[in-house]
Amino acid sequence: MKAKSGMRLFQVSFLKNNRYQSVYIDEAEEVDLSEIKKHLTRGESVFITSRGGLKLKTVSSG
Repeated sequence: MKAKSGMRLFQVSFLKNNRYQSVYIDEAEEVDLSEIKKHLTRGESVFITSRGGLKLKTVSSG
């Protein structure tokens, strides 16, 4: 996963299911879902966050 400068980045954290609970963090412009699937199949945890100005619009119900 590679990122171009100035682009919105995703931060993908891979948490291994080993005795050290190893963590690998990658930043990329795109998320490789086949890579995510490999880690999940091995019983690992994956967290994906967006970096670079993603804004969520809040809708009130009142």
